[in-house]
Amino acid sequence: VYEFVAPPEPTFATLFQDGAYGGTSWALGIGDYADISLEGIALNDLGSVQVVPGHTVELYPDLYFGGTPVVLTADTSDLVALGINDDTESVKIYFGDPPPPTVATLYQNGWYGGTSWELGVGEYPDLSLDGINDNDVSSLQIDPGFVIELYSEKDFLGEVLILEENTVFLGYSGFNDKVSSVKVFVAGTTTTVVSLRAKINQEELPMLLSLYPNPADDIFYLQAKNIISTSANIYIYSSNGILVKQQKVIFENARDVEVYVDELATGMYMILIVNAAGETTAIPMFKN
Repeated sequence: VYEFVAPPEPTFATLFQDGAYGGTSWALGIGDYADISLEGIALNDLGSVQVVPGHTVELYPDLYFGGTPVVLTADTSDLVALGINDDTESVKIYFGDPPPPTVATLYQNGWYGGTSWELGVGEYPDLSLDGINDNDVSSLQIDPGFVIELYSEKDFLGEVLILEENTVFLGYSGFNDKVSSVKVFVAGTTTTVVSLRAKINQEELPMLLSLYPNPADDIFYLQAKNIISTSANIYIYSSNGILVKQQKVIFENARDVEVYVDELATGMYMILIVNAAGETTAIPMFKN
């Protein structure tokens, strides 16, 4: 009769009671340890950590991953300088680099309700690949200093909505349950709309729209040609590529659309008009 003995779990991090890898040590494999005392590790009694290259260790000051974690990707001989010496109660260990800090949170329901999904700076061409329901976002929060672009189709196609502040209900902008891909970036950097569409000049596009007066004072008008009815988003960018205003409009019955720009400073702007089919017209405008 032979007794089967399972091989030991591979060690990817070693926790030490004292600094400089001294005192009692505990070896851990990949996993989430919501209460390290269940692994025989004393609470609030860690002084140093060794990490296998290519892995990440997150140390949490509270049970069940509460509090702000300290993230380690290399051996750390002294946890005092990181403010978590003798202050760890839960741990996460995983392969790869740590995820980017969360700067935006998408919510399934309006007013920040339902399931939530956290996003860092980056491009998400298919939200479903990140565990986010397709066409199921109704509100969002975004940290100051960041911008989020919401697209109605995968791979950053279709209609786009650009936001720089929290939004309790995307339905107010016609985007409820309409998000399939997303980009999150630092405010002031070149956006997708700018990089792909602002290069287009007026002569390269079908002249479906015209803008007057140009230069404009406090208001300008968009005149549609051969358009019976369609919705569109208007994005106004400064000469250095920063979004300064956006507005949703309806073109119908050959009526001109008015856009107020009295709050804008004197200078050159790029007016981007994106219709419901994702077609874009770009028109330069000078504001007096």
